Amino acid sequence: MLRYFDIAAPLHHQDEELHLFPPLLAQADAATVALVRQLQAEHLRMAAHWQTARQPLAALAAGQLQQLSLADEAALDAFVAGQAEHIAHENQHIYPQAQALLPAPAQAAIGQEMAARRRS
Repeated sequence: MLRYFDIAAPLHHQDEELHLFPPLLAQADAATVALVRQLQAEHLRMAAHWQTARQPLAALAAGQLQQLSLADEAALDAFVAGQAEHIAHENQHIYPQAQALLPAPAQAAIGQEMAARRRS
């Protein structure tokens, strides 16, 4: 789990920031633009919450901590709280909007660039 949120999640957010959000901000309706702005802010909050939540999880994984404190649990709760709603907004609104907006060749090029970035 640490690896996913250390590596894959930031790359996922970077993909959205580089490839999905710009065309939506430029061409989508006002409600979608507002949602994109909300998701951008959430990306920053999620990264900050992860940095706080990561510490006790890493200590647990390393055997340096046997039990989470109330503060650790609160940090994890703060991190988890925004995840479900964020993912729902992406899946229900942002991805369908981007798919409708971007032609198939552009989508293929985005996919290739994302795969290449993960290989390097």
